[in-house]
Amino acid sequence: VPYFLERFKKADEYAGPANTFVLFPDLGAFKRNNESVLQHLKLDGDHILYIKKTRVGESVSREEKLFYVQGNGEDCELTSLSPKNHILIIDDFTNSGSTLFGAANLARKMVEGEG
Repeated sequence: VPYFLERFKKADEYAGPANTFVLFPDLGAFKRNNESVLQHLKLDGDHILYIKKTRVGESVSREEKLFYVQGNGEDCELTSLSPKNHILIIDDFTNSGSTLFGAANLARKMVEGEG
């Protein structure tokens, strides 16, 4: 992940830390990669997001909300995104891609004036 974060940061399209969000499709990926995002992209904590997902057997469900962790460790909900925001979705394990597509669709719904 660090290698890709550095490449992302160097790209001409990089929007800078004020307009960039990183979205993890689940809390596990968030916990494994949060520090790397902080170190390489220098984003504020409320710009590093995750989706609460539960798995029971073959069934997967997720909350249709975006969360971040405050400095005190408390989960907070992000209620909207701006059309000028850029969202990088990172998933460290994927099978069918349904989690990635779900994260992208949820992020689209969160854009002010779009959903």
